[in-house]
Amino acid sequence: MRTNVERSFGVLDTLDPTDVRPEIEHRMAEPAPRPIPAGPSPWRRVAAVAVAVTVFAAAAGFAWEVFERVRREEPATTPDPWSWAPEGWTELSLPPEVRDNAALVWTGEELVYWGGWPRGSDIEQAKADGFAFDPATSTWRPLPAAPIAGGGPNASRDERGGAKAVWTGSEVVFWDVETADGATAATLALDPSTGEWRQLDDSPHRPTCCAAWAWTERELIVFGGGNRDAPTTVEGAALDPVTGAWRRIADAPIGVNLANAVWTGEEVIVVGSELNSRNIAETGTAIALAYRPDTDTWRRVPDPPLSP
Repeated sequence: MRTNVERSFGVLDTLDPTDVRPEIEHRMAEPAPRPIPAGPSPWRRVAAVAVAVTVFAAAAGFAWEVFERVRREEPATTPDPWSWAPEGWTELSLPPEVRDNAALVWTGEELVYWGGWPRGSDIEQAKADGFAFDPATSTWRPLPAAPIAGGGPNASRDERGGAKAVWTGSEVVFWDVETADGATAATLALDPSTGEWRQLDDSPHRPTCCAAWAWTERELIVFGGGNRDAPTTVEGAALDPVTGAWRRIADAPIGVNLANAVWTGEEVIVVGSELNSRNIAETGTAIALAYRPDTDTWRRVPDPPLSP
């Protein structure tokens, strides 16, 4: 930068006073420019000030009126669908059909109750439909049947326990939905407002039992489960419901086959244990892990002082 400045001013050093003399004489020979017109008269200035004050006062009055109107209005609130219920416990009406191992999820407006097996029936009677409970009216409505029932003839009530569900903000996503032949764990999505179903990709993570799951506001994370020392105890997968595709996630440093998970806004925290067939763990307490979806990495969290 300094070099450019020196170069620019260096041009002045090459000029000779005689180079600019003709231009100066030419400019001096031209007629004088027109004088700058005088400013407005005093009364015009007073009138302009008066108009400005009037406009300002009108604007201020309008703004104050709007402010007072907004201040008097009650702030907008979201209707409480449970406002009719008194404090404490309230017994609600049962769904049209009570089922074992049905998937349950709250959408912010309704309780969705789908799949499962009618109580006391054989497992071959797994259902593909369900119901939705509206607390504002304390009524149930039927949901249309899905392309796949919420269980299969090869499933075990004691082991798989039926499909699981999360609310994404626009759809209910069900996974671990065993197909009729028991060969795959299907993934379905339901829009409760329209009753439309979508079938998504099958989950690559399919433990025999008890995986942990959490919704991250973008993906469904499913992790762990299965028999002790099985590969599934350290494995997991993530579902993007927009694309309907799953991806494998990194293996955890330690496995769990009975756990719960929660989303903190940055990590999925998993707390559980790895138990054998007699519910005995190799660790003295439960196990805690944290998974970051943005980096696909795990870290150990200090073990909680809980029995495994």
